Amino acid sequence: MTGENNLPLHVVLFGTADLSNARIRIMLEGLARAGVTVTYCHHTLWTNATDRAKPGKAAMIGLMCRWLWAMLVLSARYLSLPRHNLVLVSYPGHADIWFAKAVSALRRKPLVWDAFISAYDTVVTDRGLARPRSLTGRLCFFADRMACRFASLILLDTDAHADFFASTFRTDREKFAVIPVGAEAMFHPSAPMRPKGKPKAGETFRVLFYGKFIPLHGIPTILQAAKRLRGRTIEITLVGTGQTAAATENWIKDNRPANLQWLKWVDYEKLPAFIASFHVGLGIFSAGDKAGRVIPNKVYQMLACGLPVITRQSDAVDAFSRPPAEGLICVPAEDPDALAVAIREAHDRWQAGRLEAVAPSLVIGSGKVGRAAKACLKDVRDPV
Repeated sequence: MTGENNLPLHVVLFGTADLSNARIRIMLEGLARAGVTVTYCHHTLWTNATDRAKPGKAAMIGLMCRWLWAMLVLSARYLSLPRHNLVLVSYPGHADIWFAKAVSALRRKPLVWDAFISAYDTVVTDRGLARPRSLTGRLCFFADRMACRFASLILLDTDAHADFFASTFRTDREKFAVIPVGAEAMFHPSAPMRPKGKPKAGETFRVLFYGKFIPLHGIPTILQAAKRLRGRTIEITLVGTGQTAAATENWIKDNRPANLQWLKWVDYEKLPAFIASFHVGLGIFSAGDKAGRVIPNKVYQMLACGLPVITRQSDAVDAFSRPPAEGLICVPAEDPDALAVAIREAHDRWQAGRLEAVAPSLVIGSGKVGRAAKACLKDVRDPV
């Protein structure tokens, strides 16, 4: 058995996976660091956020035609690839997996789906873009369920997320494996760290939130907490834009908080140094069910940079930080009073020179992700 586990692993990444997505970047980086060979049978289809959001009818038809042509080309290419152990389909792979199932079956190779998110949960439950029994809602549910049926193994980021998939889409829980999202290598010790000890006189306590401003993030909770922290040497910085940006902009115009600033963009390669210039980071605060099942990439990134994080309490976070570890502070969902108190208490510890360091157990880099993924993939691989 030991000899079998030491055998090389060769994976084919099939489809139109969004290689700019953090989950995929970290997974591929981790697999490479774990010594896994990845052959790309891939076509870049998703060029921007609009492609995946709400494209117009003409754009949708064009996208579907490009996708179908890509699938035909990739299928032909796959059949001529050298020997490998399994096929991996990643986000957004709900459509790709139909072709992947067919071609992998022809070569008798296991099919692994790195699901990342549920189409139904995202479109219907989290973002409210369609009703459950609408045509869009039904199609999303069908896509999730069929993808679960096609895959030999399904990868998800938390146990709570895997439990949701298994129960909602009536899939055997044994088909799921949990691989955390983690953080890229660039967010690890090479990132500059904040100075330790008591702050200088007049120094401001800096709090950071960054993200794509989706409902799951719970931006209104952060805004209300900022309002409660007026008059203190605490500054909250928001970075990003997205679905809830317009509502955020209107709130800021109406309330004019002096302790809040909003940056629309920070270059990704500069993000580790930017994170390290703050004292505390903010995670997600929505009371939505999905927010209780996931731990976003940005939480792992901030922890990896040594930044303590305040986020909503959830089953996913409880499992991640068990036993409770320093550097991750939980508050009830959509509770601006509790968030304001947590920020204020962190500020007081900082002023006293006692702001906690991040526990090593909370730092999940691509190396850990890759080793965990490799172990799971070896369980289903074809030995050829």
